[in-house]
Amino acid sequence: MSIKSSLFFILAGATLSLNAQVFKENGFIIDKTTGKEYELTTQQSYDQSEDVVLQATNYWLGLEECPYEYGTLYMKPFIAQWVKGNKKYAFQGEEQIWNLFKSDDDFYSKAMYFASLVKVAIEYNLTQEAAINEKAREFFVNYALNKKYKLKLNRNQKKALKEMKENL
Repeated sequence: MSIKSSLFFILAGATLSLNAQVFKENGFIIDKTTGKEYELTTQQSYDQSEDVVLQATNYWLGLEECPYEYGTLYMKPFIAQWVKGNKKYAFQGEEQIWNLFKSDDDFYSKAMYFASLVKVAIEYNLTQEAAINEKAREFFVNYALNKKYKLKLNRNQKKALKEMKENL
């Protein structure tokens, strides 16, 4: 099973109907604050949803304060659905980083790396896997080592990420 598929199923399990926005399993999200609706059914709908996916990853990563009552839980399945169905971007991530977070205890770190891949691909309009991985590595290493984001890392993970940072 690919990284894309396994993360989709993990994140889709977090599907919730919330007051601020609603996500349904068919890939539909509505922003009740603006009334804008996003339904992921065609490639054009995936392309037109890039801005909302980028905004959701920024909320998810804690780069911007999420204005919704229940935070970002409802956004994760929408992002996962978008990643699974888009044809523009190639997401795999780097094995070296995935391997840093092998245990179940590292699920949060894996999710943050996944969000980093999505964020940089859209933000920098990178469509090739190698370019996405390179930019995501740079972003994630800096993100993970920044105490502001409180990513829990063990000694070995910190050491490996610091070494990666030196080689950026």
